[in-house]
Amino acid sequence: MMRFINGFRMANRFQQHLRICAKAVSTDQSQIISAVKAMEASTAAITTALIERKKASDIFVAELQGLDKLRDDVLHIQLMLEELVPMIETLNELLVPSDRLPPLSLSRILERTPVSTSASSSQESTPKHVPAGNSSLARPSTRDERSRIPPIEEVRVVDRAV
Repeated sequence: MMRFINGFRMANRFQQHLRICAKAVSTDQSQIISAVKAMEASTAAITTALIERKKASDIFVAELQGLDKLRDDVLHIQLMLEELVPMIETLNELLVPSDRLPPLSLSRILERTPVSTSASSSQESTPKHVPAGNSSLARPSTRDERSRIPPIEEVRVVDRAV
């Protein structure tokens, strides 16, 4: 009988030990579940913030690409004007002196440096477009001198063979 009582006590102690372990495991599981939920909420908040920043940076990149295209268009127009001005001057000089227009001067537009909008920017930091063949800004443009064609005398040809 003593063995039975000792066996019963041992089983009772073992049952208490298992109950204590089960409570500890249950408490740890509850803490882990709470920590996982907090981590999920934190991760969701960070993901939302990153998505918003990504959208903002995508918008910024799109605007920069638009500005790059606009800059390229302006440079293309500037190059076209640089090519057209000598042709226009040549056509003007071919006209009768009384029909000629005043000289077309786009040098202020073609060689213009953009105005700085920031107090920290300087004129040196803004690149200036220099037409091909001009290595110095102090030197006068030789292209204007070369592109001017002196007016010619008009000669009338009469066909007398008829």
